[in-house]
Amino acid sequence: MQKRIVGVLIIAVFSTGQAWADMLFNYDLENHSTSGSTIAASDQAEHLTGSDLTAAGVNLLRNYGSGVYTASNWAQSHSPDAKKYFAWSVTPDEGYEISYDNIDLSLVRGNWRSAHGAESWVLRASLDGFESSAIDLLSWDISGSNYDEIQLFTDQDISALGTQSGTVSFRLYGFDADGRSDYSGLAYAHPDLSGTGTNLNIYGDVRATPEPMTIGLMTIGGAGLVCRRRKQN
Repeated sequence: MQKRIVGVLIIAVFSTGQAWADMLFNYDLENHSTSGSTIAASDQAEHLTGSDLTAAGVNLLRNYGSGVYTASNWAQSHSPDAKKYFAWSVTPDEGYEISYDNIDLSLVRGNWRSAHGAESWVLRASLDGFESSAIDLLSWDISGSNYDEIQLFTDQDISALGTQSGTVSFRLYGFDADGRSDYSGLAYAHPDLSGTGTNLNIYGDVRATPEPMTIGLMTIGGAGLVCRRRKQN
């Protein structure tokens, strides 16, 4: 009888943490018109809200067809400028949490009158809207690529974020630009660019936040297994 009760408790605990989705949401660069300054989140999983993709401190390349989200006026220093970035955020619904896994993106740098766009990129995240802290997640160096050649990066690990029940804000900083006038940024495809990239995709799992009763069941279930093993020994 005790074995049956413990088994039921364990099944209840694991079913509570069932994941809802693999892709959290994405930004559809492929169909984004550069006449717009933001990109709405699409393909959103249930129980979360992804913000628009926005730009700060840089000059978006406008009226350039579709397939890119690029800008000029990136930092010319060898480190990010805290005021120049692309940004987005994700918030789980009340009672849910997100376990972050990986991200897909593709980057490009342009060239104008022998001056190139940003060659270095850093992705940071914050749990307080970048008020006091940030986590360095990933970095990319595309200085070895040809100008106007899309560089594809898939399955980039962001699991350092762990599992969060509140809003997580992301900022993608471009720097190491050789001039302020040439563009660089995110790209899927464009007639003036070589190669094919990807939409900006964010992956993870959304699950119901364990309630105190569930945590108690985990404790009881674990204690029951220990007692049973001791009796067997």
